[in-house]
Amino acid sequence: MAETDPMTGAGNRAAWSRAQITAETDPNVSIVAFDVNNLKAANDLVGHHFGDEMITNASNAAAGAAQEVGVANRLFRLGGDEFVAIVPNDRVAQYIDAAERLYGGHEAGGYTVSITGGVGNTLEEADHALRAIKAGRNGGAYRNLGPQDAAQEAAQLTKQQAV
Repeated sequence: MAETDPMTGAGNRAAWSRAQITAETDPNVSIVAFDVNNLKAANDLVGHHFGDEMITNASNAAAGAAQEVGVANRLFRLGGDEFVAIVPNDRVAQYIDAAERLYGGHEAGGYTVSITGGVGNTLEEADHALRAIKAGRNGGAYRNLGPQDAAQEAAQLTKQQAV
């Protein structure tokens, strides 16, 4: 069975399924769920080629972030613009910061296309954190999880894991 996403080269959902149990029970790693902001709106205005490029850019930014912070590139594309990465707890903040910086912001049709990440011990927790960020702990606006936020989340997760 193929375990590589053909568009991005990241692991696919089948690869994630194999890695998930180990990752979610390892107290030394966190799960980072991220997606591409405003992709659908920009994609509808500019075209699917643009959307595919933005998805590939997100994968490349995550791979570059892993290399930059010295961790294995354990990235999986779950579908569409949804990705998940397995990152050592002590590198989560640096990883998210590097991924956001490497991705940057892309303007299209009046929209800024960027990435947002949420951190958790499980995919469910990371996805919940991502949804909470996007739903607007920031007054309803989208915001990226910055390195300070990620460091605080990682510290909180480490405390929870120690209990």
